[in-house]
Amino acid sequence: MSDSVPTPPPAVVLFDGVCNLCNGLVQFIIRYDRAGRFRFAALQSAAGQALLAAHGLPPSPPATTPIR
Repeated sequence: MSDSVPTPPPAVVLFDGVCNLCNGLVQFIIRYDRAGRFRFAALQSAAGQALLAAHGLPPSPPATTPIR
């Protein structure tokens, strides 16, 4: 029997790929995720759509709120 603790699989962060704020947040997480715990998929991508479907979520991206 091994004494090592199993490493959990990476978490997937789904984000709005056309949102500049969202893209900035993704870049921030990548910069500070030294352990590589996160993976990313835009909601508009095939991978993002597949993950939404796999979890029973609607395929359309969420509405964004413009800020002036």
